[in-house]
Amino acid sequence: QKRAIQHRLSLARPNYYQQEMYQIMHSAQFNKGNAFSVQDREAYGLEGLLPHKVEDLDQQVRRCILQFQAKGSNLEKYRYLTMLKHINETLFYRLVLVCLEECLPIIYTPTVGEACLKFDKIYGLPEGMYI
Repeated sequence: QKRAIQHRLSLARPNYYQQEMYQIMHSAQFNKGNAFSVQDREAYGLEGLLPHKVEDLDQQVRRCILQFQAKGSNLEKYRYLTMLKHINETLFYRLVLVCLEECLPIIYTPTVGEACLKFDKIYGLPEGMYI
């Protein structure tokens, strides 16, 4: 049954669309998250991969501020920002600009020093550590 579903999906959309969709959703430079318009979602085959509601960048930033502020420690906030940067660079940089006073101690000293000391415990996606 699983094979039949996969076969129907492959017939419904050519393979290059699937590759393009994967590249868009997994590229921090091109991923707009919920900001993809209905037309973009249809054109790139993103229907069902994102929440139904389309949000503009300001709405996404407000949601991210709440998520960021809900983190218990500076190291958790650092990991959240790192994850956000890997998923959606535009949203990451806008969040940092909007909340510069809150974010700067997280993405710079002193939290980066703590992150370096605990690098082996918080390693998630390959980014490297530069000294």
